[in-house]
Amino acid sequence: MIENPRVLFVPVSGPDGIGEYMRSLILANALRRRFPDLAIDFILSERAPYLNDCPYPVHTTPASPTQSTPEVIAIIERLKPNVAVFDCSGRAKQYRAAKACGAKVIFISQHKKKRKRAFALNRIKHIDWHAIVQFEFVDGGITLVERLKLALFNKPAPDFIGSVSSQATADSSLDTSEPSALFAAGGGGHKINGQLATDILWQAALAWHKQSGQRCYVILGPNYPGRKQAQGGVIAIKQLPNSALMHLLQSCQLAVIAGGDMMGQAVTLGVPVVAVPVAKDQPPRIAAFAREQLVTASELNSSSILAAIASAEAPKNSEFSNGADLFVNKVSQWLSD
Repeated sequence: MIENPRVLFVPVSGPDGIGEYMRSLILANALRRRFPDLAIDFILSERAPYLNDCPYPVHTTPASPTQSTPEVIAIIERLKPNVAVFDCSGRAKQYRAAKACGAKVIFISQHKKKRKRAFALNRIKHIDWHAIVQFEFVDGGITLVERLKLALFNKPAPDFIGSVSSQATADSSLDTSEPSALFAAGGGGHKINGQLATDILWQAALAWHKQSGQRCYVILGPNYPGRKQAQGGVIAIKQLPNSALMHLLQSCQLAVIAGGDMMGQAVTLGVPVVAVPVAKDQPPRIAAFAREQLVTASELNSSSILAAIASAEAPKNSEFSNGADLFVNKVSQWLSD
């Protein structure tokens, strides 16, 4: 075991989305379970609403870390991590700085645009492992050009590790004994034509509860700028630890969720999903899941959602593994050397 090992997480962070940060937090918690004494740090934008919620030491940058190269390099040189994890973030200079400190560099991507960055000639040579947190059917396998680049720099092929989630743990404050549905639009900051996606799902939850009588949980998200009072059987939850969220999700008979990380988590758990796009990268991903009969696609409005709920079914194939386990195994190999 390396003496006094340290892992540094550098996710995309800012006032809008939260997916990269939540994924990094899940992975950090999984590592901490395996290595209780492991030093874990995060670099986050000072504009991230969840800044003070992070349970690990946080080092801030004036903008998202990708736009804050001098600050990120200074933090890396001060901490000297053994492993640096860039979740959809970073610049070649940042990776090079991490390598100069002796760190193994992990780059995490979730779709083709981000994946392409890892194959840039000035980046690929500094990346030790490229983990794709997506299913291969979504964006397709590694292309011939990508394979040629891997061969040129003697790098291993990326691993499609799929969805990342925490081990489900019950939250004693939530009653999951009754049939229920979960509505969630991601971090809560996404807007569609000037309207918050979470507000649209709130209206859809009210309509579904009125139609079905089913209890509905609406996850507002840490970036949601307000509060909501429960209305009958429609209950608002600001946010939950991922372990409690996974327990709630797997106890639900239905999930109406955005096309981000939670979509893959729900499919892995075998939950019937109605998927709605709240960001520009999500429609093609939702379409790919729908083609595999894993989700029912819907537009982001109450009438479309209610129609989709009527035809939603459990995923045809939910035999997917948790990518967090593969991640921990990889890092464990390096820390044990």
